[in-house]
Amino acid sequence: MSLDSAVGSGPTIEIGGETLTITPRLVRHFGEMEAEIKKERGNPFDCIREAREALGDTDAGLLKEIVENAFLEARKWKYVSVEEIWEWMAQTWRGQRFVIWLTIRDNNREKWTFNYFNEIFSDEYEDRVRNEGPVEAHKWIANIENAIQQASGDDELGNSNGSPKSTPKKEVPVVNQ
Repeated sequence: MSLDSAVGSGPTIEIGGETLTITPRLVRHFGEMEAEIKKERGNPFDCIREAREALGDTDAGLLKEIVENAFLEARKWKYVSVEEIWEWMAQTWRGQRFVIWLTIRDNNREKWTFNYFNEIFSDEYEDRVRNEGPVEAHKWIANIENAIQQASGDDELGNSNGSPKSTPKKEVPVVNQ
């Protein structure tokens, strides 16, 4: 663990007019991401309830098939692979925001709820797209993600400084405008 992490003086970012200290990604964050992914999936047993209400007693065979499929889906539903978590973090807007929120919420947990963060972050992103263009808005997010990587054990060059797994810095694509 670096001294920055131990004393809570890691990299900072500015969101909502505040300078916020980034905390490293923690094992518990991955558990929270898993729970969020499951929440997004919905409950497969809700499908049974909805089908029963819609079908009533009219088609018992179809309802039986729906129940069997729901049980098959339930087996898959309760597990989230590590690959799925990484994909959700990297490839979904909600996943990207959720990861950033996890690393800044300790600045003031009462104020920085996910809903509050989501509103502020989305507004700032949209303002940057409108005023500076999509490339600059993407650079802003890439800089935040690089600060998270740094707080989680990577220095500015992408070298590990104690984290068991070093992740490379995000490349910002060059787009002709």
